Amino acid sequence: MAFFRSVVALLLFSCYLPSLQAQSRPAPQPFDVASVTPHDPKILGATIRIPARGEISIQGMTVRSLIAFAYDLHDERLLGGPKWIGSDKYDIRAKSLEESDPASHHTQSEYMEDQKIRIRLLLADRFGLKLHNERRQEPVYFLTLTDAGLKMPPASNGGKQFEGSITPWLLIVRQLEIKAGRPIIDKTNIKGAYYLRLRYTTLDGHPAAIGTTPDDSNPGPSLFTAVQEQMGLRLQPGKASVDVLVVDAINKPSEN
Repeated sequence: MAFFRSVVALLLFSCYLPSLQAQSRPAPQPFDVASVTPHDPKILGATIRIPARGEISIQGMTVRSLIAFAYDLHDERLLGGPKWIGSDKYDIRAKSLEESDPASHHTQSEYMEDQKIRIRLLLADRFGLKLHNERRQEPVYFLTLTDAGLKMPPASNGGKQFEGSITPWLLIVRQLEIKAGRPIIDKTNIKGAYYLRLRYTTLDGHPAAIGTTPDDSNPGPSLFTAVQEQMGLRLQPGKASVDVLVVDAINKPSEN
């Protein structure tokens, strides 16, 4: 979970980001300009900024984190590679002249997916990254509904407002994956967007939240109890065959 613990600010578009690029669009070209430098350890935290003008600015991220982000991959599904990919941090600034014109892309999610593909190309070019896909039996959580049913109000509620952030279902599952620390197999068949508001206590006793702010005075139960009581969902441990990416080769970055 190095990726998700290290990124304290992830400034992205608020829409769900699909993992596959639309086949009708041409494949994006590599960044025209890219700078990769070691991160200053005096600067804490990690950020990704992707404004809609063909630029990216990444600060304080490990290569492992960046691979997970670029491939829309849960950290537990990235296997192999030397230890430094999870410890050495880098700053990356890159720009694509092709995308500097906002009219050159169609939607926010398509633009974001193009930028992710460019990051993959950058990883291959500057770090010599080579990967392959496998299916493996791995520990997972199965996400199911409780007998009480879903407790999150749908976003399409006739204009009625609820506390919490409106979040697409697929992104809700992704955030639960992040917090639970292993892949989630969604068995609910739920779709759409919902008002997400979850307060819970981490394993080390700190108040935490998804879709709202932590409450120090009333931090809440454990994540698994909170998911059941506040969301009407259940996370059940098990094993399943999941897609993983295996690092075949990677080097420390080439000079700018």
